Amino acid sequence: MYFNKYSKHLVAERFKSAFLESGISQSLLARRSGLTQPQISNILRGKSFPRETTLQKLTYHLRVNYRWVLSGHGRMRFYHDVYPPEEFFIDFSNKLTFAIWFGGYDETRFAESIGTSEVMIDYVIKGTRNPSKNLLRAISKYLQKSEGWLLKEVEDLSTPVIPIT
Repeated sequence: MYFNKYSKHLVAERFKSAFLESGISQSLLARRSGLTQPQISNILRGKSFPRETTLQKLTYHLRVNYRWVLSGHGRMRFYHDVYPPEEFFIDFSNKLTFAIWFGGYDETRFAESIGTSEVMIDYVIKGTRNPSKNLLRAISKYLQKSEGWLLKEVEDLSTPVIPIT
């Protein structure tokens, strides 16, 4: 997903709001997400903007609706114990991003595992390039997900996919 300066500011503000409401410390969020406390501090102060994989990890560990952080649509919080939450499955890019970090991979290791470059994975994640049929097949096989599931998009981002109880 491409973020311009304005959208980065809005995402950062929503993330900061969610973090402050969560009541957890920067150190705890850092430990849970595999970052350092100074990295969390820089994100919260707007000095740096996380990669999409990192932003997904952070929202996941804050138990915050990723869609809300990205777009402001839906509810800020989700209240369920079912993982992985369907809210991450907006489109191919989001599904791939979630699968990479939820599976414990980094983009470099994932790219090597499927025989492509980290740059290509980064392009696909950002949505600036569509995967070739061979790349899609390799991703599908590696993640053990059907190509159809990877390509199916959630149509209405304003409607929660997950029932909030």
